Amino acid sequence: MGFIHANDAAMSNLGYERAELDFYPTPSDVTEALVPFLMLHQHAHAEVWEPGCGTGAMSEVLCRYFPNVRSTDIKDYGYDKMIPGSRDFLAQTEYDGHSIVTNPPFGKLAEKFIRKALELTQPHGGVVAMLLRKEYDSAKTRSPLFKDHPAFAREVVLLWRPRWIAGSKGAPRHNYSWFIWDWNWRREPVKSYALRGK
Repeated sequence: MGFIHANDAAMSNLGYERAELDFYPTPSDVTEALVPFLMLHQHAHAEVWEPGCGTGAMSEVLCRYFPNVRSTDIKDYGYDKMIPGSRDFLAQTEYDGHSIVTNPPFGKLAEKFIRKALELTQPHGGVVAMLLRKEYDSAKTRSPLFKDHPAFAREVVLLWRPRWIAGSKGAPRHNYSWFIWDWNWRREPVKSYALRGK
């Protein structure tokens, strides 16, 4: 799922009508950039759950590399591979798969998504990958999720700025990274860089 945020300066006064729930599909090259790094943290046949699948933009990329992709969303956007019935990710209490990968909503909900994903993956030593603003780990209040967290493993910096609105003009303003937590990680966190694919 992709979100542009109500208080995002990149969206202010541009004349675009806001999408309901601030939903904007994640560009495929952004998900493609994650795949080789995600493969360092899980085997190809482990299940990947995209809990904010929207129209399936991220799920479709993941399906090309991982045969077991679970796609859910709190709202049905018509994606034919979504598990029927709305699912509030934050209300889930268990997960028997391996990885949770998504572009979470903004603000306090993003942190809630991260914490819920970590809670659900910890019992089986799973992996969490979240697409966030590059500076997301800089806030002092979030340090328990990063420098103090035993599972934080990797930041994958995107070396381009994603364009969230098709046909929009001007250069995108914000930098993004994938942040990966791995409950089996036993080393210091590493920083990686992803070039934009074709």
